[in-house]
Amino acid sequence: MVTCFSLCFVFVFNLIAQIGQGIQHLASRVKDLVSFIDRTNRIRESCGAGFAFLRIPRSYYGRLTQAQLTESMGASGTTTFSQKMMDALESSGAMDSGGIVLLDITDEHIHKAAADLTGADAKTWTEHADTLTAAVKRSRYANLTKLLKVFLAS
Repeated sequence: MVTCFSLCFVFVFNLIAQIGQGIQHLASRVKDLVSFIDRTNRIRESCGAGFAFLRIPRSYYGRLTQAQLTESMGASGTTTFSQKMMDALESSGAMDSGGIVLLDITDEHIHKAAADLTGADAKTWTEHADTLTAAVKRSRYANLTKLLKVFLAS
């Protein structure tokens, strides 16, 4: 009799036998890693046994802080502007209240959020748009960057 458990076991056993253990082996062999992991986790949930990926919170990889934005502007950075930028990112949906920036955020997302800034803040944005955009995008993987900085190119 074929059970859900046996199907899960065979699926995982064959996968590991073919490509080895570790996410790096999967990442180079599947078209959409996020969908693959989601599907594998759903199979495990329906079977109650088998292979499962860790559910790692997004904050594990990094989050955006007011200090990162201020620092990215150099000597002209202010915490007041940085907080307004954080608020604009959050209200636009580009970032959650914990500073977790969308993984697939684009320059366009960031520029749309900044479009709500007015007066001197709009001028500050214009002067620092490139460095602020880079800081927002870099924040998605800030913890990994700190950990692996000697192995990463700028």
